[in-house]
Amino acid sequence: MSRQGTVSNGQLAVLFFSFVTGSSIINVPGPLIAYAQNGAWISLLASSMLGIALLSVILFLHQRNKEFTLIDYSRKATGNIATVLLLLPYIFYLLLMVTWIVMDVGAFMTSTMMRDTPSYVFHFLVLVTAAMTVRAGIEVMVRMFVLYTGLMIGFVFIVLLLSVGYYQPIHLLPVMPDGIKPVLMGTYFTLGFPYAEMTVFAMLLPYVRKQASSRLAKYMYAALGLNIMLLLVTTLCTLMLFGPLATDLKYPLFAISRVIDFADFLQRIESVVGVSLIASSYMKGTIALFVLNLVISRLFKLDNDRVLVYPIAMLSFMLSLAMFITQAEQTKYVSMYWPLINVSFALLPFLVIVVFSLFKSQQS
Repeated sequence: MSRQGTVSNGQLAVLFFSFVTGSSIINVPGPLIAYAQNGAWISLLASSMLGIALLSVILFLHQRNKEFTLIDYSRKATGNIATVLLLLPYIFYLLLMVTWIVMDVGAFMTSTMMRDTPSYVFHFLVLVTAAMTVRAGIEVMVRMFVLYTGLMIGFVFIVLLLSVGYYQPIHLLPVMPDGIKPVLMGTYFTLGFPYAEMTVFAMLLPYVRKQASSRLAKYMYAALGLNIMLLLVTTLCTLMLFGPLATDLKYPLFAISRVIDFADFLQRIESVVGVSLIASSYMKGTIALFVLNLVISRLFKLDNDRVLVYPIAMLSFMLSLAMFITQAEQTKYVSMYWPLINVSFALLPFLVIVVFSLFKSQQS
């Protein structure tokens, strides 16, 4: 741990918030409303309760031995061979996460702000910046992210407040026009993205300083609560502003910023919002790259835990060029399969390790 540094409770909570909020504030409200319609906020509340339960399991596992990462728990509970078998899909999952995050940045930029610029330019810039940040270590990373996270939260609330005059609460009714099934689909979608992704932090909790870890749970729950509130408010505001048209929006928060016309002088602020959304995706991509490098280094017991950062980033860049032919194909497959991949490759292996760890402790 010493080579990568340590962080305080508050700093880890900032990392956690930036990770679960990063690309979700851009990508969750649109597909969620498409799935659950006016019941989207109910889906979000239901999945967030499951997210709180998952965070409780992660924190419980950490409290049992604060020095252990997920890999350490797996080795102790299942052995080396089973650990490799369980975590190889997890490595693929993290690589896919990094790749799809940078592809989403490219898709956002080329569809909203810089239409004539090739998307691979944005892929390369985000990955190089993320790799340099990971190489600098977790302490440098978290110092940067405190500022970026504050700006992101500020811009989101400013946009939502300046749009108050356009909201029509009548658009929230009827709550479940097509019954419970769309709400359940929305719950499944938001459980997979972003809440199943929280298992990533089972690798990062040991970086908290020992003398500060007693209040870690309070900070983590507060960060998750802020994430839930932000996603819930953004979803409700999108519904109230666009009504039935909200189901067709790809980037709702960006679309909200485009309607702002305050006193004839505050207009066209979507560029500022766009930059803050890109920064949030960069933060999430950096954390995912950090954890991916950490998992590979710990799983295969590498002496140098930073040597693979740039090769991983290059592999992710090559995948971003070849994975999808069109942006529409990317949007379709990511929204359709990402929640399933999260549940299958991240949540299930994590729960298997937890069950075996508890069983092992009862045996001893």
